[in-house]
Order: sequence, then C-alpha cells, then structure tokens
Amino acid sequence: LFIAAAYFLICASSKEKAKMTWKGFLLLLGVFAFNGLSSLLQKYFAVEQGEAANATFFNFLCFAINGVLFYVITGVYCLAKREKFSLLPPKLMVWNGVQAAAVFAVGLLITVMAATLSSAVLFTVSGVIMLLANALVGAIGFKEKFTVFSVCGIVLSIAAAVCANIV
Repeated sequence: LFIAAAYFLICASSKEKAKMTWKGFLLLLGVFAFNGLSSLLQKYFAVEQGEAANATFFNFLCFAINGVLFYVITGVYCLAKREKFSLLPPKLMVWNGVQAAAVFAVGLLITVMAATLSSAVLFTVSGVIMLLANALVGAIGFKEKFTVFSVCGIVLSIAAAVCANIV
C-alpha cells in the first residue's frame, strides 16, 4: 500500500510526472527510517521520564536540532555546488511557519500521550493527522489542487498506516 500510495502521489505532482529514481527512493526510505526513529525516541522519552517529562522542551530541542542540521547540510550543499543560499519568498515562509506549527503541535501531542496510549493507536492517529494537515496546507497555502491521483494517494497512505499498525 505504501508503494502504491507513493506512486499515486508522485503521479499527482505535475512536476515529477511519476518518475522515481534510485536516489529519490533511497531518500524516501531514509525519511521513513528517521521518522520511525523519531517516534521511537518520543515514546522512550515519555515512558522513561514519566510525570517529570518536559514534553515542550523535548520537542523544542528536536526542532532546534533539525534546524541546525538543515542549515549545516544546506550550507555544505551550496558550498559544494558553488551556489548562493537564498531565503524563501515571504509567502512560502508564512506557510512553512504554519506547517511547522502543525508539526510541532502534533509532535507535542505524541510526546504527551506516548506514556499512556499504545504505540499502534498513537502513531496511526498522529500519522493520519499529519497527512491531512499537510494536504490542507498544500491546498490552502500553495494552491495545490486535489486530483484523482492525489486523493487516491492520500486514501492509500491512510490505509497503509492503519494496516501497518494492525499487523
């Protein structure tokens, strides 16, 4: 289901025309692996720290580490390609801020609830919430149109998340 969902979502993108390279596939697997590691660390933090857990600070540190890594990797890439680093246009910065707020809120929710909910329920529900939030920000902020392919991709992604947690 995951591969079918990825195919439909790639087909929905007017820029990619359903072309998947090995480099793109490996990047997708890397995102999948690191997202799983992030979820595992959230669960571990919540269970080990219990009532003493400062979920807001934990999630802030996760964001800060990601931000530092982003700028280091982008800087190295720009130096290697001899390109100038430039900021995003203001409209994109605003919608990226909205997206970041949604990711932070869901991350905080996961960390707070991780000690009390089963992982199957917690990560399925949070994954579906993030998928729908991303789709809404894309549609509202970036004027992306919902197509048959994108809707099929979203539905299959939800089904893959649910099936992965049932098994």
